[in-house]
Amino acid sequence: MSVGGVLTLPDGTVKNLRLVGDAEWVEGWLRRSVSPCALWSLTTPLLPIAEGLTTPVGAPIFVMGLEGDGSLAVVLLDLHLERPFCQVLGEGLAALQWAEQLDERQLETFARTFWRDRHISLRSAYERAFSSPSPPTLGITSKVQILSWRSWDILAEMQQFLQQRQLPFWLFRLWVLQTPEGEAVALTELAISSPAAGARVPLSFQRFGSGDLFLRSLQGSEEGRP
Repeated sequence: MSVGGVLTLPDGTVKNLRLVGDAEWVEGWLRRSVSPCALWSLTTPLLPIAEGLTTPVGAPIFVMGLEGDGSLAVVLLDLHLERPFCQVLGEGLAALQWAEQLDERQLETFARTFWRDRHISLRSAYERAFSSPSPPTLGITSKVQILSWRSWDILAEMQQFLQQRQLPFWLFRLWVLQTPEGEAVALTELAISSPAAGARVPLSFQRFGSGDLFLRSLQGSEEGRP
């Protein structure tokens, strides 16, 4: 899929698309997309319990949240390509080791701070968000998700390396597109291929704010791609 040019909406309206390359703007926009007690779905559906953390060893965490199976995911951003990728992965490993030491009581403390509610139950919020009973233990396993601007080939090669070593890392390629009217849409692609055919996993489309028609048109463009 092209990430530039124009897009024709079903009503005939033509919109110009611009790939946003300002790392600070994108990070700020993504931060505004994270809301207390609401699922955040740019990678996998997460119930955010903290954002903007720095671990004791200095690893920056963009978002930390619970997945539908109760596992804990820490999300990192890789938007400054002048930084060595190995440094980003090292920060991810440090964040993973830190997250694995957290128990459910500590996770609830993080959640109450982020949600600004000293009395809310983490389990009740989890059950409301996912519309399902909570598992026996929340956060018993941990994983790292990295949203990156690096090329798909680099990410796919590293994803394969990480999987071979059974490290719970998931690398996502990120795009943020904007129209002249200010509509912004984030697209992510998991950097993994089908072992049988080498086929790429389809793009995942996520939207924050307004622009349902814009998003549906993007999805239609991707579905019609040969």
